[in-house]
Amino acid sequence: MKYFVKNDDGELCFGSIHELRAMFAQGLVAPEDEVRAEDSQIWRKAAAVPELRAYAASRKDSGEFRFLLVALVCLSGGLFVLFGHSSLGLTARVLVAAALMVPVLGMSQRAFTRSMKRERK
Repeated sequence: MKYFVKNDDGELCFGSIHELRAMFAQGLVAPEDEVRAEDSQIWRKAAAVPELRAYAASRKDSGEFRFLLVALVCLSGGLFVLFGHSSLGLTARVLVAAALMVPVLGMSQRAFTRSMKRERK
């Protein structure tokens, strides 16, 4: 059975619930996107579709927490090396702190990009 997904960017068609689940798990289909089955006239939020509900809960919980944890560890490590570790020279401390900030900047850019893609106003 085909499934149709609609959002402000347009409409997509998936050949099966398995394809829809895979795209939902990868983030191509957002929880707030409208979904309807081929044999239905009713559009529902993707998060309300029973076959996707478990994915919505797990994706929301695990991804955001892990993202925040990695950012905090890198940020804390960079600040500790820069300001608290006196056995290294200033140049070495700045280089190590800068290296630890690269993942933080990358994750911040990723979060910003994802929020801009998902904003539908």
